[in-house]
Amino acid sequence: MLSASQLRHVLEVRVRPNIATGRHGGKKDAWVMENVVRASIEPLTGRELLNAQQTEARVSHRIRTFWFPDMSPDKRLRLRPGGRVFRPSTIINVGEQDREFEILATEKPD
Repeated sequence: MLSASQLRHVLEVRVRPNIATGRHGGKKDAWVMENVVRASIEPLTGRELLNAQQTEARVSHRIRTFWFPDMSPDKRLRLRPGGRVFRPSTIINVGEQDREFEILATEKPD
């Protein structure tokens, strides 16, 4: 069971509603903040990393947070402050009780 004292990180949940046009007519990504959540972020090591990569290549971190609606793999999680970006690949609703997420994610450059 996840406790509030374990959630020492603040993540912005971001979604890309559409592709924006830049000043010179080029297209650029337009990520919009949808939610802010507290989370625990742990790098996967050794056996955990090997097991995780058997189902999803390049998974590097486990993120745990309390459940919130509309979480999906097409969203991005940005660590605040610092700006590290995580791309969810597997999202587990722990115990299917709508209380806690365990997210396997890959850290991506911005």
